[in-house]
Amino acid sequence: MPLTLQIFPGASDEATHVGMIMRRGLAAMSFLAGLVIFLVRNDGYRTTKRVLFGCAIGFAAISLSLIKISVDKAAVIPLPAIGVYGFVAIFSMYIAIRKH
Repeated sequence: MPLTLQIFPGASDEATHVGMIMRRGLAAMSFLAGLVIFLVRNDGYRTTKRVLFGCAIGFAAISLSLIKISVDKAAVIPLPAIGVYGFVAIFSMYIAIRKH
């Protein structure tokens, strides 16, 4: 059973299709952020810190959005997903603001 159907069990076919597309978009954006972080690892210290800071803000926004969706009971978001996005946000921020 697709994850979108597990999260929204009573959704129509069209709504499920839209949800699957949105989930793929979120996955692609997460992959993009991870790829950017990976690619700047050998760049200048300042550039890497700025990219990590931006990624921390982005992943924190995703985490807060997932938490709000869960609190509002608009959908059932798996806790590991919230945990992973939250961890990446916190770890990115930690690396971005720590002294070298």
